[in-house]
Formats: sequence, C-alpha cells, structure tokens
Amino acid sequence: LPFAVDERVIIPRSPIAEMIMTGFEPWCASEPSRVLDLCTGSGCIGIACAYAFESAEIVLSDISPEALQVTDANIAQHKLGYRVSAVESDLFEMMPGEMFQLIVSNPPYIAQAESGEMEQHVLNYEPHLALFVADNDPLIFYRKIAAFGITHLKNDGVIFVEINQALGKETIDLFASFGYQCVLKKDMQGKDRMIVAKIIS
Repeated sequence: LPFAVDERVIIPRSPIAEMIMTGFEPWCASEPSRVLDLCTGSGCIGIACAYAFESAEIVLSDISPEALQVTDANIAQHKLGYRVSAVESDLFEMMPGEMFQLIVSNPPYIAQAESGEMEQHVLNYEPHLALFVADNDPLIFYRKIAAFGITHLKNDGVIFVEINQALGKETIDLFASFGYQCVLKKDMQGKDRMIVAKIIS
C-alpha cells in the first residue's frame, strides 16, 4: 500500500509491515467491527486494517495536528473517508465510552539515552515526539494503552502493539499486571518486537 510521509511523521519500517502482514485474524474471535489506531502518525497501520477488515469502522488518533494532516491526506488517497476517521486526541485523555474490538499502536518507545545509537537521518528528519520517551519511564505509553483497554476494549477484544526490543519482558509484565494474557512475537530478524494482549475473562 502506498503512503505519503514527510518530516511530520515517522517513516513506516519493517516491524510495522510485519505486524500488518502477520494478520490479526488468529488473535481475534471474530472480524472486528471497530478498530482504533493510537499514535497513528501517517495512518499506515489503521489504513491497512481498513483493507484487512472491509466492513470495520477505523478510528485513527494522534496528539499531533501536523501528523494528522498527513493522516488525512492518506485517508483521502485511499478513498476511505466513508469509514476511516482521524481525531486529534491525547492518549491520556480520550474517547470516554467508545468501545473497540481491536486496538493497534506503534507508540513512542525509544529512551532518550538510546538516541546516540540512532542514524542521523532519523534524528534530523523524523519527529522526536513520535520517537522518544523519558529514560525514567520508558513504558509510559504501554501503561496508558493497557489502562485504556480495560475500559474501551470489548470482551473479545485484542491489543496489538510494537515494542522496544530491549523491554519485551518488562512490557509483557506490565500488561499482565493489568490482567492481560500476552504473546510476545519476534520480527523477521528474531528480535522481540510485537505484543498481542487479551483480557483474561
């Protein structure tokens, strides 16, 4: 699928593509009717879900109005405005009462201390808001996503997130502390990169 990207959003990378290609069907009890893509950026994950689930309503959420300009352009490019919408929303204060069967996210997860190991073109041309978290709380977004899922995920719902490869166990433990059953998935390079989480009923 083609997507427009520029300095307002991070460039989609292979773990995101793998997340999409893996397919969500093995983890969902039924095809989701409502999907939420948190920290959507370009909208690539949520728009891919729109193609995977042809009758689903897709909500794309991001805190950055600049990123959402790119999101809107991609929604228009794929002619999906009739069932895909983008909303500006802080992950920490959003969507009271709305329920979803699938929540997907590639949130910021790179600790500031790791910035020295990154390629210069990433540091210079991709938004740091979408990349970095504080060294003293690297799992802040996963904690918020896990808490959000407790009140906004339907009974058979699933959370699917990309993670920091160095914090696989810690991220699993965090979701488990909220009552989720988790599966840690490796990428094509054998690195811990994705987590599937379901609430234990």
